[in-house]
Amino acid sequence: MKQEEVLEQLTLVATALRIKVKFENLNHLRQGQTGGSYILRGEEHILVNSKSSLSEQIKTLTSELKGRDLSSIYVKPLIREMIES
Repeated sequence: MKQEEVLEQLTLVATALRIKVKFENLNHLRQGQTGGSYILRGEEHILVNSKSSLSEQIKTLTSELKGRDLSSIYVKPLIREMIES
């Protein structure tokens, strides 16, 4: 699976978990800032640095989805393995 597809699948998993994913340029913040999660008005969000490499964006989303209950949604096996490992 290509990195673009992996990123898309991770975004779909987050959306299925009712987490909003936003891709924004974070380069004006601390160097190396790749994103993270936050709650705004009771809604969960994951912020991903759009200027990071695809592998860094994937790492950010994977990290933020770790430990979440995926039992109620379908997740492709490769994506599930990435999140759960």
